[in-house]
Amino acid sequence: MRTFGELILEHRKRFPVMAGEPLMSRAELARRAEVDPGYLSSLEKNIRHAGRNTVHKIAEALHLKAADYDALLVSAGYQPSSLRTQMFEPLCADLDDIIAASPEDLQEDIRGSLRMLIRTSRIAYQDAIA
Repeated sequence: MRTFGELILEHRKRFPVMAGEPLMSRAELARRAEVDPGYLSSLEKNIRHAGRNTVHKIAEALHLKAADYDALLVSAGYQPSSLRTQMFEPLCADLDDIIAASPEDLQEDIRGSLRMLIRTSRIAYQDAIA
């Protein structure tokens, strides 16, 4: 598992501020996340520990998707923000594989069936809590 600092650096490398720049600078990330650049440096070097709010600010500044945000939280020692990532991402990946492996003319029928299942499940859930 990658460290918190390694993940921050990895995401900075994927987020150029302007065309032609290899990565978002530490100073730019610190500015966007509203943290001190020296503190951010110590986080990237795994010298200091980030609070959950700081992790959130950094994730927002890097425009991380939910799964990447959860990975950043876990690497900092916190519980993921949603159980969806842990519980449903593998299922979604399996469904994507099944759809992709299906004949093209059946793919939309499969998606439609899944949408209907989701709607029915939502209705059943609403009935159960009402």
